[in-house]
Amino acid sequence: MTQEQQPEALRLADALENYAYPCNVKAAAELRRLHAENEEMRETLQFVERWAGSKPSCTPAEALSCIQHYPPIRAITDSYADGKRPETFDPYARIAELEAQRKPLTDEQIEGLPIWANFVGLWPESRQEITRAIERAHGIGEEG
Repeated sequence: MTQEQQPEALRLADALENYAYPCNVKAAAELRRLHAENEEMRETLQFVERWAGSKPSCTPAEALSCIQHYPPIRAITDSYADGKRPETFDPYARIAELEAQRKPLTDEQIEGLPIWANFVGLWPESRQEITRAIERAHGIGEEG
């Protein structure tokens, strides 16, 4: 890497090391550590920007909510001493809540579906059989 391409923090660290005073060496080491930390944070921020940018109507708060409640990241946060995270909507908890509510339709609900108007002459038993197959494919109800 040439001097022109080298980040300013690393250039300054090199300059400090040219004068081998103990405080200069410590300062240079700290500049290099901070530069590495900044680069890591920059990569993380770029990931978040790419992720949020791929969602056409995603607000920053929604992006943060999805990322901080993402199970692997949440596990890291939970391992911290305080285990705190900002108060934001947890989309994964909502998904789990909705999945727990998924129940098979009753026979009456099946018969009331407007789609059957397009299938004249289809027996009620066939309608139920089709509906149960769709439910099984989506993990709703008993398998069988």
